[in-house]
Amino acid sequence: MAETAILERTAVVRHGRRLEYFTIGWNTLEGLIAVIAGAVAGSVSLIGFGIDSFIEQRALQVVGICFLCLAAYIAYESATDLWFKRAPEHSIPGIVLACVSLVVMPLLSFGLWWADPVVGLIMVPIIAKEGVDGLQGKACEDCCAR
Repeated sequence: MAETAILERTAVVRHGRRLEYFTIGWNTLEGLIAVIAGAVAGSVSLIGFGIDSFIEQRALQVVGICFLCLAAYIAYESATDLWFKRAPEHSIPGIVLACVSLVVMPLLSFGLWWADPVVGLIMVPIIAKEGVDGLQGKACEDCCAR
């Protein structure tokens, strides 16, 4: 059973990578064609569409850089905590979140098809507010308190 799951995961990961590479290639081709065609036709909307394709690629790179920074941060913090033998303090919200996640995550992956998009829609105003605050140069309250 576990061997089948590993093989299925491997196939899904391989398919996901192919899809990602295809998407990057498509965005490049789409962007080039749209920008050139827009320049020839004098169409600002077509040029904008083409540039958007390049922005999508750049966004993937930014996300990748963010994940690498996160990995470096976690590695550094984990190593120093191990070196200095520091234990984290208890976090009731963290414990509750972990317990709720143990129940909710399997439900999301097996039956509640609508839960992920609903939660996504709930997150939209929060994310949009953070984006607007960031564009306005507002720092988060927690960052200033430290």
